[in-house]
Amino acid sequence: MRQFPTARLIGLLVFATWIVRVPACSAQSHSANPMAPTIVCPYCSVTNQKSANGRFDPSQSEFLTDPKPFALDERKVELRVIARVLSRSPLIIEVLDTEPWGSYEFDNCGIRVIRSIDAKLKTTIANLQYNEFIEAKMFFGGDFGSLKLVLSDVTVTPGRPVYFHPEAGKDTCANRTGVLIVYRGRGAQLVIVHNDGSLYYRGVMFKSFHRQKLSGEELGDLLKLFARTGFDALPSSVPAMEKSEGPSVTLICSRFQDVPLAGHEVALAPLIERLEQLKTKALSQTYYLLTYKDKREIHLIPWPYHQIPLAQLEEYKHLAGLQRSFGKASGRDGDYSAVYQKLPQEFIERLPGTFALKKPIDPNRDVYFSDGGKVFRVEYNSACTNENPNCSGFDSLRAGDVASPDAALNSRKEDFENPAGVAFYNGFVGAWLWPTDISFQLAELPREGRVIGAEEFERHKLFYFELLLSGGLTCTGGVDFLEGGYKYEKVSVCQSDVPSQ
Repeated sequence: MRQFPTARLIGLLVFATWIVRVPACSAQSHSANPMAPTIVCPYCSVTNQKSANGRFDPSQSEFLTDPKPFALDERKVELRVIARVLSRSPLIIEVLDTEPWGSYEFDNCGIRVIRSIDAKLKTTIANLQYNEFIEAKMFFGGDFGSLKLVLSDVTVTPGRPVYFHPEAGKDTCANRTGVLIVYRGRGAQLVIVHNDGSLYYRGVMFKSFHRQKLSGEELGDLLKLFARTGFDALPSSVPAMEKSEGPSVTLICSRFQDVPLAGHEVALAPLIERLEQLKTKALSQTYYLLTYKDKREIHLIPWPYHQIPLAQLEEYKHLAGLQRSFGKASGRDGDYSAVYQKLPQEFIERLPGTFALKKPIDPNRDVYFSDGGKVFRVEYNSACTNENPNCSGFDSLRAGDVASPDAALNSRKEDFENPAGVAFYNGFVGAWLWPTDISFQLAELPREGRVIGAEEFERHKLFYFELLLSGGLTCTGGVDFLEGGYKYEKVSVCQSDVPSQ
């Protein structure tokens, strides 16, 4: 199994236990305890969702006798949480605050199914009420190959919780008014509506946006759709922890009700259409910013060896190998022995890759060759030595042309909601030519970047979308392009919220 640093492993362990991995925190309660606070969604009655009922079913949870924490490098993975109870069979809670806070967004608040519980808490769990506040302790138990999150202590909070962090996080645990609706779409997409109408949208690459908000009227109209579609009568399920969730809708008004879309597409069609529109609203004030990390002048050298065109180098190497092994029996006419011709040492020392094993940065990394109207990257096998008689020839080189990405993009039909992966991989060549149909050149791109308007983005959506994927969640990745004698490194598109005023 792959090894991770302790802090990173802790984050991954917590991530693996969540149903909803979002910064969605809540403080809504309908507890029977007269001292408990009541923060009620004022529109929930229009959903016709009935309250939870039924007896406590202990078979829905795993009660462990004297469970022990797992220790990694003599460090236990433990945490405290403040949460509200959403279900007791099985135990489902919405975490409002955690101690410690994690280093990543999905290390913090959200909705969790707690499958493993210390047996001493069975009576306490049986007596919990929907929307009751609790303070709990958890740890990871078992061994490295079968870790499980174990609930080790629970205390019912009689009044408003005293949070570990009085101020909600800026991006994580940012809303404490209560998760009201959760819509899981295709791929990584997720929409959350909170009781105050605030929206949270997680799109591709798990990038999140949370600055937009529904008005009271919009929220009321949305909740009425739950009644019109007969949502309350649909069977609720608890997603299995060992596999990813499929598309579903969760309503948390009078109870926790999670309904998979499979088999209910027709009945829920009007509701799903409205929930899909929330994505557009969540992104209504976002913008796309095109940037690059570095700009360096390249060294473009005419290819001096016309007897072996760079576009045919790999083919010549293959045919030379056949003729060396089988002679004319290879079935191809011509003499390809020039592949084994020794190259001048001063020429080899100008090629990328020559010093790759000796220095952290290749001093020849910006050397390119022009041949037949195309631009090529030519590399020399860095493992070769002067003592090796089979080195220093054309067969020790490899060449690839720097092309426009048009062909690579046109060969695929991208699913913008569930992308298959980045299409800009270009092998060892690493760089592309900037497309000529883009309305501006990279030379016109200022250091602070350029905002790409919605119309421009849609006109070249596949190209810009691939740059968006290449930038990654933190917008620190990107793609290298050549234009006008320069290499522009890590060109990427980042989608961002408009900063709050």
